Parts: sequence; C-alpha cells; structure tokens
Amino acid sequence: MLDLAMGSGYGSFSLKDSELNGLQNYIYVWYPEQNVDVERNVFRNSGGFYVGINDGKTVSIKNNVFIDQTTRYAVENWAMYGTSKLLVQYNSFLSTDKVALSLAYQFTNAAMIADHNWFGTVDPAIINAMVMDRNDNLNYAGFISVDPILTAPDPNTPSMLSVSVDSAIVNEGSVGANPFTFTVTRTGDSSGVSTVAYTVVGSGAAAANPADFVGNAFPSGVVHFAAGESSKTVTIQIAGDTDYEPDETFSIVLSSPVRAALERSSVNVVIRNDDVQPTPPVAPPTPQPPADNPHVGAVPVLERYVDGRADRVTASVYEGPVTYLQWQHLGDERGEVIVGSSGNDFINLLGGDDAASGDDGDDVLDGGTGSNFLSGGSGQDTFFVDGRGGGVTWSTVTDLEKGEWATIWGFREGVSKLTWQDMSGTDGFKGATAFCDLDGNGSIDAAMTFAGVAVSALMSASWTTGDSPYLAITLK
Repeated sequence: MLDLAMGSGYGSFSLKDSELNGLQNYIYVWYPEQNVDVERNVFRNSGGFYVGINDGKTVSIKNNVFIDQTTRYAVENWAMYGTSKLLVQYNSFLSTDKVALSLAYQFTNAAMIADHNWFGTVDPAIINAMVMDRNDNLNYAGFISVDPILTAPDPNTPSMLSVSVDSAIVNEGSVGANPFTFTVTRTGDSSGVSTVAYTVVGSGAAAANPADFVGNAFPSGVVHFAAGESSKTVTIQIAGDTDYEPDETFSIVLSSPVRAALERSSVNVVIRNDDVQPTPPVAPPTPQPPADNPHVGAVPVLERYVDGRADRVTASVYEGPVTYLQWQHLGDERGEVIVGSSGNDFINLLGGDDAASGDDGDDVLDGGTGSNFLSGGSGQDTFFVDGRGGGVTWSTVTDLEKGEWATIWGFREGVSKLTWQDMSGTDGFKGATAFCDLDGNGSIDAAMTFAGVAVSALMSASWTTGDSPYLAITLK
C-alpha cells in the first residue's frame, strides 16, 4: 500500500502514468513484500524516494520526471540485501540544484543501478554534483555508475512542454506590426496528440500593456502538437509607435496542458524602446541672481493642518534667488497639509509626509523628504524633488499643466539612473513615475509621479545651474 499523504509505502504497489504534485516529504519504500514498479510518472514540487530492499525483491523507478524537487535527494537507497535490486533508469532529473541519486551515509549495503538517465544537462560537473556516493565522501558504501548518460529525455518518459525564445529582447518599432516568435518544445513521449494554452501578460516593474500589441489586446491561444511533433513556433505582433517610453516587459505563460506536463512554463521578454527621447524646446527656468522681491500687501496667513490638527501660520518674506517669488513657508519634520497664498509662494515642507497646494499665483512647491502630494493650483507653477539630503523622497504632482516644470535635484548625467513606469503611485493618483537612483548605487533616492499623465506625454532632459545638476520634466 502507498499512502501518499504520509509519504510512505508498505507492502507492494505499482504507480504508473500519473502526475503527483506537492508531496513535500520523502516517499519511504521499505522492504516491500513484492516487486515495486514506479514508471512514467511526473513528480512535481515533491519529495524523493527513500528505498530499502531485501528478500530478492526489485524496485524499479523508470521513465519518470522529477521537477522542482523539494527534498535533497530524488532517489536514495537505504540498504539492499542479497539479490535485491534498485533499478533507476531512463528518468529525467530536472532539479539541477539538488541531488538526484544517493546512497545512504555509512550503510555498507546500499547500491543501485542508475544508467541511462537524463540530468537536465550534459555538463559533467553539474551531473557529478547530482550524484552522491563514495566519490564525495569515503563514508558512503560504494559508487553509483550513471554511464551511459542520456543527452536528452528518453522518448518513453512523459511528455514535457517548455517555452523558449531565441532572444529575450525585441525592438518595439515605430509603425505597424513587429513580429516576435517564441517556441514551445515537447520532450519525452511524442507519440500522441498534446495541446497547451499560452497567454501573454505584462510583468516586472515596467509592465507591458495591451496597447503594446496589435489589436490592443494581450495575445493568447492554444498550441497543438500532432503525433510525432516535438516543436511548434508561435508568432505574436508587437505594436510599433513613436512615443518615447521605458523598456517594458511581458511574460509568455503556458497553462492547461493536455496529455503532457509543464517543464518551463514561462519566459520573460523585454520590449526595447527604440524611439529617441525628445529634447525640451526651451531650457527650464533657472534661478536668477538675488533681486528685490515684489512684496505686495500684508504678509499672508496660511491655513494648514499639522499631524491632523487645524492650524494657521504666518508666511515669511521670501529670501532667495528667484525674483518673482514673494512669500515662503518652511515646514518641519511633522506631517503638514498647507494651502498657499494668492501671491507667488515658495513652500518647502522638509520632513514628514506632507501635502501642499499653491492656490493662486506662480508657486514653487517642494514636499521635502517622505511621501508628498503637490498641487500647483492656478498660475504657472514649478515642482521640486530634492534627493541630495540623504533621505528618500517621493512626490506626486496632481496637476502638471502645459508650460510648467518639475525638477529632480541631484540628477547627474552619466552617474544617475532614471527609470520610467506608467501608472504607478497611490490609488486615485496613479500616473507616469520617474524613479531616480541619483548616486548610481542601485537604490532609488527620489521619485516623482504625475497623476493621470502617461510617460509618452512627458519629455525630460538633464541640466546644470551653477554646480547643481538636475533633471527637468515637462509636458510635450
């Protein structure tokens, strides 16, 4: 009897032409009363066999597929007495990071016959690492002879399907359709008819979307194998455009196999943007030399909330290089929500998670570090993100308008890394998002989301004013 739930075998059994999934522990086959046959099965995400034999019995493990193995060994012999035999032949061991065959440690009667197996590779070093015997440690009883080794799955093993591509990168193209071909291969038994469904889905940080494919829909379909067929090619159509956008990733996913099992069920492909990033028609506004500021009327009192409590604060006279600004407010480490005056304001909220509205006037808004929301209101506004201070900052601009600029300070051409992602950010405010690794160390220092705006609607360029480098972003 074989109790799969307990992973144990008692007495004798025959297991053939089945797929077993999720048997996390070893299957113990100890001293069966009759011969045991385990043939033409697929063991996926499952443990291996732990075998002990006596009284001249034979345990035959042949033409099986072991994939995503959960235990260290796929087959281990505990002991074999007298004329008993453990035959491990014509199998496919596809977990190349695990041990396929092993003899029990310090047990002198352990042995097996293990020729004509496929180890998922022809690399001798990998195959040697998948066999554990006296070659690895003198405390093992003997040696496992695996020669001759198969160079491909035996045709009598179960059919296994895999998806692959010749190149994992495809150029987007500028017009029309750009064909991309992938291959589905069938190994093992190809004598019958098999089918498998395929679906294309967006994946990764910059995921492709249906508009990246002809017909404005993710391709899908069914691959049919006639008897004797071992390979099929499928062509999908990438939609070309002239929009500058980030490289995007999609996955080809196999599912619902019929008369077959899945070996490699997915592959990732990058659509490489081959459009030229547009250069802004004019340089962004740069700070001007200090000049008298155009203060008009009384110093305004600003409405705000601090950590959720209503408050009022008096603005101060702006003192800085931008000549058109009148008033300023500098925040602190608390969370603030503040509305500017009817004049031209400079608002820098420094630490905390904040929100600022410029209201009327031509304003400059900087959320500081943390996660912030910036709304310019009426007028021609400028939005700052500054990652030079060591803290991580992410600001969402809710209302970028034509002619307005956003600036990411600290961006250095040739050092900093910029990644764009469509429809990222907080629910209700998702949009094109610029992720900047300012010092090139692999970590994001500053990010800016433009709510409701697509990447293709923006253009950017790096600039320097004085000794301060920055990235300027505006609508096309």
